[in-house]
Amino acid sequence: MAGTFHASSQDIRIDWQEGNQTILLCQARDESGNLQDARIRLDDYIGNDNGNLNSIFHERHLLIFLPGNFVWDGEDFSHSARNVSVQIEQGGNVVALHAELENREGNWVRDVLNLGERIINDNGCLVFRK
Repeated sequence: MAGTFHASSQDIRIDWQEGNQTILLCQARDESGNLQDARIRLDDYIGNDNGNLNSIFHERHLLIFLPGNFVWDGEDFSHSARNVSVQIEQGGNVVALHAELENREGNWVRDVLNLGERIINDNGCLVFRK
């Protein structure tokens, strides 16, 4: 059942440990349709890149670039983040990671990242897709 994780998952939430790590948790369906407890440490895949245009939402084939600091293929964004949350948006089509990220000047910048861009459900397990 590989594919965007949120379509086959429920109880999507995060465990944010300020200054340390952020873990995405949910119950994801396996190939038999059973719900499995699933988790992935987001800090292994997401970094803070100080203000580049990195976040992309796909809405009816329209790309919307949002200014911010999140970057895929980075790591340890939680070390410079506060007010981290996850929200289901756009009618249930997007699982958005929200946070304020510190830039090099010490200012806090709000950013949002669509977790469905790279996180998939692989038989009840959350997996990062490059």
